[in-house]
Amino acid sequence: MGALYEGDDLHAKRVRMHFHQTVGEMLRISFTGQLAEWCEKRGLAASGHPLLEEYLRMHVANFGDMLKVVSELQVPAMDLPMPEPGQMARHNFHFPKLFSSAGVWNEHDSRVIGLLDPVIGGYGRNRKVPSEQALHIAVNGAFRCGVNLFATYMNTDRYGSKAVGIFKQLNEYTGRISVMLTGARIAPPVALYYPIEMFQMEYKPITARHFGKWNTRRQFAWDNLQTTMLDAGVDYNIVHPEWVRDAAIEGGELKIGSGCYRYLVMPDVEVISSKVLAKIQQFEAGGGTVLWVDGKPMAGDYPSEDAQVVRAVAGIATVSAAQVPGLIPNPYDAKFTLNVTSRDSLLTTRFKRQGRSIYFLVNPTGSSITAHLDDVHGGAVKLYDPVTGKITLMPLPTDVVIDAYKSVLSVPVSS
Repeated sequence: MGALYEGDDLHAKRVRMHFHQTVGEMLRISFTGQLAEWCEKRGLAASGHPLLEEYLRMHVANFGDMLKVVSELQVPAMDLPMPEPGQMARHNFHFPKLFSSAGVWNEHDSRVIGLLDPVIGGYGRNRKVPSEQALHIAVNGAFRCGVNLFATYMNTDRYGSKAVGIFKQLNEYTGRISVMLTGARIAPPVALYYPIEMFQMEYKPITARHFGKWNTRRQFAWDNLQTTMLDAGVDYNIVHPEWVRDAAIEGGELKIGSGCYRYLVMPDVEVISSKVLAKIQQFEAGGGTVLWVDGKPMAGDYPSEDAQVVRAVAGIATVSAAQVPGLIPNPYDAKFTLNVTSRDSLLTTRFKRQGRSIYFLVNPTGSSITAHLDDVHGGAVKLYDPVTGKITLMPLPTDVVIDAYKSVLSVPVSS
């Protein structure tokens, strides 16, 4: 019991890890699992959101293992902070990936709910209302990571005489994109390992204040890796260690739920189950690519596994987060043939919906930018403007101008 509260040796860390793994499994079965089963029998969908889901330490404090617990819900949900333009650089837009990835694993429908919350994100009640730019920044960032339904409790009266116009435009903008992306999935060939064991090992409730300093070294590395990948156009789904352990391997691909992965990115993981490591080795031997970022395992789940783990990783080379995008030459499915380029900071996310490709093009800057669209197969694209609702059929190649903090959806049309 003492090891739950103190001790930095490997024995104490393993005790904490196993304890929180047990808590996570109990909550999965008796809480979210039970609710989801009850709902499913009655033709309903279980939903709800956790607290402080941006921080992996709180995944442990609140649930033992948050991804495992929320993966039972048919329609997972989360709070969405709304960063102002000046706060974008340090905002972790990527955390909704945890929830959209759960839907890929359990093969539920693709609905994911985001609550646009004006209070969280360090603003509290000091910010009277989010700016119009902040509203679009939050919505665009959430869509890019799999959110497709939104709610909010913002007080429209505080916008004064502009309220009707602002919220009409926001609802139309968000609603049009939601119509396009509900039922769509991000289907990348890249999987990112959920390093929850590291946070389970390090979490000590006696030293962890509820609202303490969240940007620990590990949290910073986790955020930095995802931001680096997304900014470079490398999309991914997050996979739980147990999903990797139980995955099938076919044709050099790791099959987890409805996802098929050719690349597995391993963040700094010091301890790993020998069964998970064996599956990773099997995947790599079958033609898959495994990238170990910043470090490699030094021990197993139990002392009896240590020597086996050390031998298995002895010849493994590690890479930095900055190197990862360059080591993934094909970060999306070959069926995405539309080439999207820009001289500016364009962000592109690729979705699949009922066999059709959807390209979500986002301008994260405060000025208009131009995207160039082309396809080696020729043809045309339908451009959907969520601001105006206008749909334009354009032959390829073509250029499209995207206003500040706005987006355009592009759907290829066969020639």
